[in-house]
This record gives sequence, C-alpha cells and structure tokens, in this order.
Amino acid sequence: MMRFLYRRADRIVTVTSGINDYLRESGIPAARLVTVKSGVGDDFIHGHSNGIRVKFGWEGKFLVIYSGTLGWVRPLETIVESAKLLAESPDIHFVFVGDGQKRAELETLAERHGLSNVTFTGLQPLEHIPYFLRAGDVLVECLKEVNVARMAVPSKMFEYMASGKPIALGCPEGEASALLRTAGGALTYPSNDARSLADLILKLRSGAIDGDQLGRGYHEFIRRNHSRQIWGEKYLEMIDRL
Repeated sequence: MMRFLYRRADRIVTVTSGINDYLRESGIPAARLVTVKSGVGDDFIHGHSNGIRVKFGWEGKFLVIYSGTLGWVRPLETIVESAKLLAESPDIHFVFVGDGQKRAELETLAERHGLSNVTFTGLQPLEHIPYFLRAGDVLVECLKEVNVARMAVPSKMFEYMASGKPIALGCPEGEASALLRTAGGALTYPSNDARSLADLILKLRSGAIDGDQLGRGYHEFIRRNHSRQIWGEKYLEMIDRL
C-alpha cells in the first residue's frame, strides 16, 4: 500500500532529511520529494515556567525532565536507572511528564529501587508543556539505537530546543544528534547506559559543561530556523508549485 501510494503521488513530503534520502535510495525520484521539517509555536519559543517548581514542590532542585509518551519505542528505563545512581544527590530530581504503555512498568521500577527522587506527573495539558520544559535544568530524550531511529527527529526535540535548556540525547548517531551539533553542540549517551547519562547530569550540575550556553544556542537556532510559521510557509510554497 505504501509503495502504491508513493508511485501515484505528485509530491511526497518527508519530515527529515534522512527519510528523504531513504526514499530516494528506494527508487522515488528526487523531484517528487520535499522535506518539510517540524516547527514550534511562540508558546514554546517565548514560554516561561509559570510557577511549576512551586506548584510541585521542586524549589531548589536540579530538575532532569523527560516529556512525552512513555512508550515502548524509547529505553526510558535508563533514565530511572540513572536516578538510582544519583539517589545520593538529594538536590537532583527526575520528572516524567506524560503517560503511556510503559508508565506502570517505570513506576514499579522506581518503587522497587525505593527512589524518592523520581516524579511521574501523568498526562498534562499541551499548553502546560512549555512551563515544564522551562522549569527543567536538563531535558532528556532517548531513542532505540536502530536504523529507523537514526533517520528520526522527534518533534519534541524542537520543543526542547526552543525552551533554551541543555539536552541529553540517548542516541549518539543520527539526524537528531546532528541537529544539536548544528545548533551548537550535542550531549549524547548510549541509550542503554545509565552511568553515561548520570555523568552528563553531574557535569551539567557542576558547570563542567556549560548548559546555559548550549541552551541559548538551541533557542536562537530554533527561533531563526524552526518556527511553525517558517515551515508552514514552506509547505504552502510546495503546494502552490504543484
């Protein structure tokens, strides 16, 4: 069905350059392929934390935040295991914002380890997500290290970057890490290596890695290149040329 539709389409819109390359290698003519990447709105680019730390009692904490679906496609257990390694640092607190098939399993894992430094907020209104991201000190994203993940740039990466915070990415090779390098630098760790993630967090907390500088670079890159308006206009230009 996929190939049937591809053969008959006037244009095929891909959301990453890697997917564009894959389709060309699969025999789709380059002239029929257009890449239109994700963008973010002003609520993420110009957002603020809106008292999230006070609301949840996180004042004075160094917050490590994952936001998104707690699903099977991500090795989220690594984040919980990293929280276990850092349990003796009471100022470091891990937050999972979202819900999904893996939530109960992750909560059970945290309870089994007796972790008081992990919070699961559950599903939150979309309009509140910029508040959580702005409240964080480190934002974590992770992908299974398989070929399809190397072509992917999750839409949340643009939201994370727009928040102006450093990002720890569990997928060292691929388009997502290349995006961060282009924007000023990539902090990556093997997606199943809790110790490597913990080390990154400690270096950011101590200032051995300048997270503020990274965050400013990400924010400026997104503001200039990935607002929703920019990519919406590119999509309209493509349609007008049909």
